[in-house]
Amino acid sequence: MWLAPELHRPLAVILDRGPLARRMLAAVGERPDRAALAGLSAQLADCLVAGAVFGG
Repeated sequence: MWLAPELHRPLAVILDRGPLARRMLAAVGERPDRAALAGLSAQLADCLVAGAVFGG
């Protein structure tokens, strides 16, 4: 199967570290407080701006 080169890194992160929800949970823990969730939101926003994969 042919896969565009720009998709190699995102797919590798998903295969290595799991889907976004799992990576988010790993970043904040199972009982995150408000500050942890705010930090996570900031990290996700930074990834969107940079076109980067979260947790990758």
